[in-house]
Amino acid sequence: MAANPLKTHLRKASRDAIKEAVRRLRPHLSSGQWIGLRNIYSRSYKRNSSEVIIRGRPLRQRQIQNYIAASIFTHCGDGWSLLGRALNVQIKGDASNSVHLAYYAELRAAMSILGSIGIGVFNRTHVIVTDRATRSVIVPGQKGTHKFTWEALEHWADRKLSAETLAEIITPGSITLSVWLNAFGASSNLHPIGRSWLKSWGVDIKQFGDDQVLRNHSSYRPSRILPKTNTPASDSLAFLSELWRMCEPNPSSRFDEIDRHLLRASLAEAYKAVNGADPRLPANSAKYRAWIEERIPTLGFTPPIQSAWVDFITWHTQPNESRIIEEAGRFTSIDDPNYHLQVLARATLLLRISTGINGSLLREAGFTKTDLEFWWQPYVADHGLIQNGTAIADFLDLWADIDTALQDVRTWETSQGATYSYNDLIRNISQQIFRLSECERISLWGLGI
Repeated sequence: MAANPLKTHLRKASRDAIKEAVRRLRPHLSSGQWIGLRNIYSRSYKRNSSEVIIRGRPLRQRQIQNYIAASIFTHCGDGWSLLGRALNVQIKGDASNSVHLAYYAELRAAMSILGSIGIGVFNRTHVIVTDRATRSVIVPGQKGTHKFTWEALEHWADRKLSAETLAEIITPGSITLSVWLNAFGASSNLHPIGRSWLKSWGVDIKQFGDDQVLRNHSSYRPSRILPKTNTPASDSLAFLSELWRMCEPNPSSRFDEIDRHLLRASLAEAYKAVNGADPRLPANSAKYRAWIEERIPTLGFTPPIQSAWVDFITWHTQPNESRIIEEAGRFTSIDDPNYHLQVLARATLLLRISTGINGSLLREAGFTKTDLEFWWQPYVADHGLIQNGTAIADFLDLWADIDTALQDVRTWETSQGATYSYNDLIRNISQQIFRLSECERISLWGLGI
């Protein structure tokens, strides 16, 4: 079988070269910007990248590498902002625009991930940073942004490096997923599980990239030219609340709740792969619990914590799966009333991965919260999270407003009974809903700096 020309080039991408480029950003950070003012590639936000990256002309190596390195962090931050806007319109019953915004959040997450491994996504002119520090190359052909992003993400998902990355940034109970799976003798299942997750969570990029009609339907076509069924207001509010509960941070693990559920799903899949039995079925539950109880002592938990983990992993506590993970694994027609929830869920999980990679890169480069103040201070002020000039001692402090909003929502919802409308939401808890669209908060505490 002939080699895929695109994959041949993608294999040249170097994560180590990008790590070095991230470290080279330090002088610019101290001057209050991500990259130098004379970097010609910074003009690509004003002009088509093909007008800046000219085929046949040598790339300016340091400048293009620095630009891609800086884009990793800004794409991720923009992705969380887009997700927040998507949540804000979905809670008003606007599923069509929610899909549009959530899709672009997903796309930005993927572009951030790809940048972290040395793949710069532009507009029909894409760049690979190779393992030779002075050599970056333009990808042959002129694939559009959406199609190229999916093919590059799919390539990364197929590589063991992607699974190794997930295994280090997913940290349930402050223990890496790789350590968890090793404890259960399931490390060989890491790659197939990670590959499945990444391809599932990026599936909208594949579909929208392959099917321009579908993308146009979401972005350009009139949404109510025919009657449509909408998600009930109560379901939209439940999804919004669940998403935030899954993103609640703690000092040792910034995405602990998401990671706990990913661990439970990965152990179930590993057990099924080895034993050919689904542990979720009642007939297999006792043997599965015995398997968990036998292996978990090697992780060194105290008896009470060990017991709590066994109960969680075997669905004795929190028996319902995470709504976010469940919706992310559903793939229905765009006409499904809940289709937008599926895209929102996939965007959330892909952004969680992107944010974990971002935090790891920043810590490896030795960058601190203070080093990045030039970026995050206007970021939070411009999005209305704080007053201009207000200091944030710890990004974890950004959770307090969310916690209050969630408590207010629960109190109001309890007082309403089973039925309420979108109008009731806007009239009674609009302030709390607005607060629960501020996903920029997650982008900051998720970095772990």
